[in-house]
Amino acid sequence: MVDLSEEQADDLMYLRKVYLSRRGALLIKRQTHLASMSAQQLPHPSDSLGSLLDFSTVMKEHAMQDYKAYHQLCFAMGYGVRYH
Repeated sequence: MVDLSEEQADDLMYLRKVYLSRRGALLIKRQTHLASMSAQQLPHPSDSLGSLLDFSTVMKEHAMQDYKAYHQLCFAMGYGVRYH
């Protein structure tokens, strides 16, 4: 177990709260896009190609934002705990 000071523990709990809030917001956006994609009624398969490309771009952006949030959390945790 890591021996943290009270301030470090508070900082980690705050970072956790920010990170989980960001992940929750991204999850809601992702679910909204998934729901809109499944609700579309496209008459021809070729019509859906553009929609699928747009959808995959949006999902890729969400994954990049998710990774960025994780990377920022790891950096902040490592830097804050080490040098607090």
